[in-house]
Amino acid sequence: MASATQKLRFSNNFAPSWDFALSTFEANTLWKNSVKVAGLIGVNNFDEQLKQTTSLYHLGYKTFKIKISPDSISQSLRLIKAISQLNSKISIRLDANNSLTLFEATSLLEGLKDFPIEYLEDPLLPQEDFQIFSRDCHFPLAVDQALLNKVDLEHFLESKYSFFILKSLLGRARVLRTLAA
Repeated sequence: MASATQKLRFSNNFAPSWDFALSTFEANTLWKNSVKVAGLIGVNNFDEQLKQTTSLYHLGYKTFKIKISPDSISQSLRLIKAISQLNSKISIRLDANNSLTLFEATSLLEGLKDFPIEYLEDPLLPQEDFQIFSRDCHFPLAVDQALLNKVDLEHFLESKYSFFILKSLLGRARVLRTLAA
């Protein structure tokens, strides 16, 4: 029997935002007890990030996803330190959106040694050497942006990635059919 969102997806002509909303609803309904939802902290100034984090913490979030960029590494490290002091059960996910050079990512690793990092998502620019970075990384790595087809999936399954973030794939029926083939 088809789910409600499958019935609604009678074509691939949904606007991406509607498709993502339906997929998120379906994922939250099906997996609500097995997936930790993270409070998202965007790339803002430090005070705004800290205010946002504190608000999310008081709403019950214990997992935070911090967007980082080459320009925000030192600020992100300050924020991670502040978040870690809120509660010993805090978990932190980082997402660099494939924006860091190998040097920047390696510098970031140095600053993260003592923090509860669940994973680092899409750390490196595409031309950077993932094998060198993954050898030195002391916590799990995740892929999202680069996972678009079966060839990508096979490549990443052979790599040292520990997590595959599927939100980008939810609702991409063509890609999901390719991965299932």
